[in-house]
Amino acid sequence: MKGKCEQAIVGGTHINLQPFANHMYQSSHVNSIDGISRVWDEDANGFVRGETVACLFLQKKSDAKRIYTTVIHSRTNIDGNNNMGMLFPSSDAQKDLMIQTYKEANVNPLDVTYFEAHGIGTKVSELFS
Repeated sequence: MKGKCEQAIVGGTHINLQPFANHMYQSSHVNSIDGISRVWDEDANGFVRGETVACLFLQKKSDAKRIYTTVIHSRTNIDGNNNMGMLFPSSDAQKDLMIQTYKEANVNPLDVTYFEAHGIGTKVSELFS
């Protein structure tokens, strides 16, 4: 069974412990001044920091007693090394990632009923004002 995994517990956490980080985000206008996240909205003014601890139990569909969801495919990228830095992702790189993901998974984007994405809701012009 080399290279195979029958089941896994996958976890992650994000906890805000450093006051300096909060100050840095606020002073650079990355945090929303009114505490409301408006990602992809014309009125977006930053993101809202949060904390979480999350775990998932993953296993093969054939071994599952209950199925809450099915992961069809997953990909990730980072283009924070571009000229503008990691706070300014390339829309072309994001588009290319989505096209490649749908092709690899053999999924028609019009058939997708749930989509999760990362967006911080900042505007480039506000970050340098």
